[in-house]
Amino acid sequence: MPKDEFVDEDPMELVGVVMPGEPGMLEAMATAIVEEYVLLGWDEPRLMTLFVNPLFLATHRIYRQKGEAYVRDLVRSTCAKFRIPARPDETALFADTTFRSVRASISLESDPQPDHHTTFVALE
Repeated sequence: MPKDEFVDEDPMELVGVVMPGEPGMLEAMATAIVEEYVLLGWDEPRLMTLFVNPLFLATHRIYRQKGEAYVRDLVRSTCAKFRIPARPDETALFADTTFRSVRASISLESDPQPDHHTTFVALE
């Protein structure tokens, strides 16, 4: 069968289905999704577009079942957990955080540049 012809009942066609789950799985999935995008640097307004838009099936399902207040609270608590501002204008929220950088010189025998430095940042 050539690739240009389509068959109504193609056994290799990808099909998405909603699987039944145990109680708490929807919340666990919501938490995992929000953590992933928060750690990628998404702020609250940008992240809410994933939940509000019905084209994003999984996140929109969470939004419909749990409500906007739940999603906003989850985003804000996740941002606070990782000490990331939920909105761009909240950068002063974590201004009291101090950072200390330690500069270490790592020299390997096969390293062509012996004065190569790596910077490590640690929270105090």
